[in-house]
Amino acid sequence: TMEGISRGRDALDVQANLSSSYLCKDRSLRGCDLTCTTKEIGFRLNKTPDFPQGRYANTRPVSKDSRGEKVTCSDEKYRVPVVIQIFSAQASTQAMYELSIMNDLNGLHGTQKMLRAFDHSGCLCMVFDVPSETMRSVLLSSRSRDGSARTPFSPSTLRELAAQLADAVRYIHSKGIVHTDISPSTILLASDPARRIRPIITDFGAAVRSTHARSLRRRQIGSPQYRSPEAVLHADWNFPTDIWSLGAVLLEARLGRSPLPPAADGPIILLHAMAKLAGRPLPPTLTVQALANLTEATRPLFALDPAGCPVLRRPPPAAAVGGLA
Repeated sequence: TMEGISRGRDALDVQANLSSSYLCKDRSLRGCDLTCTTKEIGFRLNKTPDFPQGRYANTRPVSKDSRGEKVTCSDEKYRVPVVIQIFSAQASTQAMYELSIMNDLNGLHGTQKMLRAFDHSGCLCMVFDVPSETMRSVLLSSRSRDGSARTPFSPSTLRELAAQLADAVRYIHSKGIVHTDISPSTILLASDPARRIRPIITDFGAAVRSTHARSLRRRQIGSPQYRSPEAVLHADWNFPTDIWSLGAVLLEARLGRSPLPPAADGPIILLHAMAKLAGRPLPPTLTVQALANLTEATRPLFALDPAGCPVLRRPPPAAAVGGLA
């Protein structure tokens, strides 16, 4: 099938290209001072002896972020559309980190496959298949005309989604990797030849090695409504933060809406909604860790009780704390 060809193509090409992609023509990627833009790229990418004009044609910009930009184009070798993530020279360290993670995962067990990587003017480029719909877009499109939420998934489809996503997260963790940003926006919903939904976890730009997690605990991770309590509090997060995020995603898939309040309500309301959702107070160890790792962002979350001990602030009396009854 085309999907099989797409997933299997360039297996040898990837290995050959990656070894050369670690270095620019005559200097390390880290030292390059070029910034890749679609204006610089023009209409062709990846000039090689087989494709002297460039293997990737008709590039069109899709989005830009702190890492660089994403473009769509046509792969002239296989005559199929692809998406290319072009990292800016300023993001070269992050690019190499993400590249190593994509290599370790290798697109197995429901993770996104990187087709190949190459160097463009000192900037690392990663090539992917054109993505299918995200779970976010499916959930939004299922809402009724009055905006009320409803799930687009049958109970049997939800069970299958949960099993496949749990397997994908287990595989990611088995490689010593924490995704840190599992949400409906980072889950693609493809379909197999039998037209069954096949979820794919994507966007490993914020993923970290578990051995690095402790040193990064002060960094804000994840999307607000899917962020674990320990991530909100800047406590010691690791693999379990992905489990919480996956649970929040599956609850939203079941309900058609997030069971937690939006980020605009603030972290205090969010944390108390999490406790309500869990059916018990947040573990005291989280408070201890949060106080040990106190930052400017988490300091306002705590107050002193009558005994002078720091405790998590209560939400304002008029605030509606979400959660499931």
